Amino acid sequence: MKKLLVVFFLLYFSIALYAELPKVLDTFEPEYFHNKVNAVRVGIDDEKLFIFQPDDPKPATASVVLFLRGWTFHAPSFYQSWINHIVRRGHIVIFPEFQGNGSSAKDFTINAARSLKEGLRFLEDRKGVIPDRENMIILGHECGAVIAANLAVINKRIKLPVPKALMLIEPSRSPSDEEGTAIPLANLSKIKQDTYLLMVVGEDDTKNGMGTAIDLFYRCSGIPSDNKIFLTALTDVRGVPALVGDSISPTAPNWRESERAIEKYKNDFIRSYRDPFNNRILRGKGVDFQDFSGFWRLFDKLCYVGFNGFYRDSFFLEKNPDFRTLGKFSDGRAIRGFLATKRP
Repeated sequence: MKKLLVVFFLLYFSIALYAELPKVLDTFEPEYFHNKVNAVRVGIDDEKLFIFQPDDPKPATASVVLFLRGWTFHAPSFYQSWINHIVRRGHIVIFPEFQGNGSSAKDFTINAARSLKEGLRFLEDRKGVIPDRENMIILGHECGAVIAANLAVINKRIKLPVPKALMLIEPSRSPSDEEGTAIPLANLSKIKQDTYLLMVVGEDDTKNGMGTAIDLFYRCSGIPSDNKIFLTALTDVRGVPALVGDSISPTAPNWRESERAIEKYKNDFIRSYRDPFNNRILRGKGVDFQDFSGFWRLFDKLCYVGFNGFYRDSFFLEKNPDFRTLGKFSDGRAIRGFLATKRP
């Protein structure tokens, strides 16, 4: 009986604490130009890819976003809400498998390149939305970020579109960083000087850390400092939902059961967000404010810069307020957003 009373009071005070926490004020209102997303799967194994096209209305042509996933996120469903957001804003998304059955890390870059080539050819041959080969941005998470940087070097040599911009999130060359298993790096100093680079790491990314991100940032020495910036996604657990800058942050599944789970366990973020195992499970369960007002919003602005040249003079300034806050809590306090610097 005493144990039941203890559990009851702990639950009561936990709910009371949760109810008292300030709420995030949602101020991000994305503008969508298309109502539907058409998806198709092409190929098998390490050459399997998924293509997502805007529809309703269907455009004749569209710019391309090559979306390169993290180590263990084999399906686009782990990022589906973000992919839908990008496509409904008017871009084609090509999502390669590249890891496949038995592929080693040294093959990932060329596998991704082959998938990009196949995806572009499929769209052009099957009368889909015609890809604008002159306008492509690559978005990469974990190992996908390293592959994205490599493709920015080798694409011209193998006659594939050269990206206008790169968004590299929490780059990791291998799951364990063991010698001999890492993804080989191209000579990143050869990336075109007019490429824009947005590097993002997480304050609580205990899995990958900042080492790889800083290394890649300085290896991209051909990109002038005015065209690149290094961001750190900050953790803020002072309100609801708790926002955690970890390795799982960019995932954005749209599973209904995940949304229910995230509602149920929001208060668990506050108690155990630094527990790597529980945190990883919880962070992968749905879309939160850090997704749509953080990563998504920054990528949308990068598209404006890369595809249209808009906001270029202000986007890569480390004092830009867009990088310092995501908005406010209901009690008026600013939400911790991103730290920005050109000299990590």
